[in-house]
Amino acid sequence: MEEFFNSRGAELLNFISAHGVLWIYFFLFFSAILEAFFPPYPGDTVTFIGGYLASSGILNLPLAFLIPCAGSLCGALALYYLGMKKGRELFEKDKGKIFNRTQLGKIENWFGKYGPEVIIASRFITGVRSGIAVGAGLGKIRLWKMATYSLISIFAWNGLIIGLGRLTHQNQRELFKFLSLYNRFILVILALIVVIWFIWLIKKRSKKNNTGIGK
Repeated sequence: MEEFFNSRGAELLNFISAHGVLWIYFFLFFSAILEAFFPPYPGDTVTFIGGYLASSGILNLPLAFLIPCAGSLCGALALYYLGMKKGRELFEKDKGKIFNRTQLGKIENWFGKYGPEVIIASRFITGVRSGIAVGAGLGKIRLWKMATYSLISIFAWNGLIIGLGRLTHQNQRELFKFLSLYNRFILVILALIVVIWFIWLIKKRSKKNNTGIGK
């Protein structure tokens, strides 16, 4: 991100001068949607840039906050719908060890117990937001609950991002480093969880096989 401001900042300002800020608002909106479907896309960085431009007086602060929030909500609800309609159909076909009605029942029970907390925390967990939205659809979370909890999460996270963007004039380099380190930390934790889960799965299968041989 630091390289972006150093090498691309002038280009961005020239683009705004030539085309107007309306294109930037469209960019903020569609970037938030795109990030939902393609998690590697740097949607948070774009929102952060919106906060930076708002602090410079180039963008309207409320719009720089609300437009990415609207995009994030649209993306989350679209994935929720896919999970509800297409994802459930895949599990209900009852084919395979993963996609079957038993697994679907487990997802429903899990989201029934922890759904609100997980959805509210979802925006703060880089890399799994999209999966949580799909999972909420699979778990048959009610639409109004999905929208409400998602908005709470989106407002809280984007508020933090926009706030950091506004503070970049005072401490730009350190804030860039903070966001970068935060995203890396979350991704490392997720990677460790996946590795531990695979180890547990392998040991579980090995134990079953040994039990079967013993019988």
